[in-house]
Amino acid sequence: MRIRNDRLIGPDGKTVLFDDTPNKSRGEITPEYLVMHYTASGTLRGTVGWFNNPDANASAHLVIGHDGSVIQMGRFNQRLWHAGRSRLGGRTNFNAFSIGIEIVNWGKLSRMSRGWASWTGAAVPQERVAVATHKLDSRESGWEVFDAAQLDAALAASRAICTHYGISQSKVVGHDDISGYRGKRDPGPVFELERFKDRLFGRPDGNGSGNGWFQVISVNGLNLREGPGVGFPVLEALPNGTRVIPIQTDGVWWLVAKADADGNPDKTGWVHSNWLAEV
Repeated sequence: MRIRNDRLIGPDGKTVLFDDTPNKSRGEITPEYLVMHYTASGTLRGTVGWFNNPDANASAHLVIGHDGSVIQMGRFNQRLWHAGRSRLGGRTNFNAFSIGIEIVNWGKLSRMSRGWASWTGAAVPQERVAVATHKLDSRESGWEVFDAAQLDAALAASRAICTHYGISQSKVVGHDDISGYRGKRDPGPVFELERFKDRLFGRPDGNGSGNGWFQVISVNGLNLREGPGVGFPVLEALPNGTRVIPIQTDGVWWLVAKADADGNPDKTGWVHSNWLAEV
């Protein structure tokens, strides 16, 4: 996946389905954060329908269904209403500078005499339930698990977003990180946000070389690009000696995460692997 004109382009080279929500503010934003959510709902179409309802006063840039289907509901430079009242690190009002991804999932569940149920009373099969303690809570609860197709789609979309807008690992957060103080618990403990970020910014996921850190060996540096080819825009020039870790490959082109000042995987982009050597 990649971004063109603030729209998400799917693996087939076409823009993903776009269903323009009325729930947004005027003016453009510069995305600095990516916020992960669960929808607390059961279906993709039900969520999209709600986000199209002006009475909802809620929306998100992307909604991901159980089968990995993705619907975009606003351009990434538009201010949508996914974060609400929010604060983190001295900053507030995250709608003004963040992109929101909603994954269809009931989230926190209630234990009933007949089994597990969502907040609407909808039954959730035992095989779709994990019992875990949220980091902001002290008691175990049931949570609906995420489908592999959802996580794969979320990872691909997030890579495109973080690469295109230069969003770093520390700025990929959960709704609970910025609005937990008012009871928000998404994306919840079974989403495993830190593991998701490891895969997003550095841990090879089976498509990369898996050989660990590499470094740039070109005296003229190496261009970090938005996509796998010289036709893609340059994000920045990586000086000789810059350390990177591969995430996935497309022939001689590698999607890599470069090291930040502390040596941790950070900004992602594509480079030509001829100018990399294993550390």
